[in-house]
Amino acid sequence: MLGRQTTAMVQSLALRARSGADLGEMQAIARATVDLITGGAG
Repeated sequence: MLGRQTTAMVQSLALRARSGADLGEMQAIARATVDLITGGAG
């Protein structure tokens, strides 16, 4: 399940990057996903 969550996050970031999303917003999404996967130890 964690792998699926990670894949979903990467795909989401790719779509957001193509649509011109803010870098800070994408970094926040990536950090939140790492926190979710690591239980906040990331």
